Amino acid sequence: MNVDGEIYFVTSNTINDQRIFTNNEYCQILLKNIDFYRRKLKFRLYAYCIIPWHVHLLILPRRGKNISKIMQLIKYRTARDIRKYNHDLRSRQPGCRLPGAWLEGQRCLNSIWQRSFHDRIVRSDRELDNKIDYINYNAVKHRIVDDPITWPYSSFHNHYKTEKELIEIDYI
Repeated sequence: MNVDGEIYFVTSNTINDQRIFTNNEYCQILLKNIDFYRRKLKFRLYAYCIIPWHVHLLILPRRGKNISKIMQLIKYRTARDIRKYNHDLRSRQPGCRLPGAWLEGQRCLNSIWQRSFHDRIVRSDRELDNKIDYINYNAVKHRIVDDPITWPYSSFHNHYKTEKELIEIDYI
């Protein structure tokens, strides 16, 4: 169900929690698609964080737009673009014979996302602030880095004006 005028805290996991977003190219592909659909569908993006096995987004869809459709488009296009990026690698590694699949480590993958995603409506200003902090510090929480300033794939850089912002976000 989509509720107009509400901010959504969204989490989308990779299939089987595979560590897909372990390199800059894959993260850049996901960021490019988040930014593309943010502009095209005119949703507000207040925070984001990509870690190897999931992405968190804080989104306010434009009136009449559906959070499910937004996530479907981002996930589909990201998977498609990663497959395209890996086309040359796949052709050089004959162990991966699934059409449209690619090798990640030693596994042959055909999909990168779990079918569903988790979303929760943010109910208060306090919860909104907590979700922004949670997202910005997610890489620290998962012990990927010790300091969020060293993790490039989060809106921490936007919120704290580090001059390392990778995509534009909206501010409350």
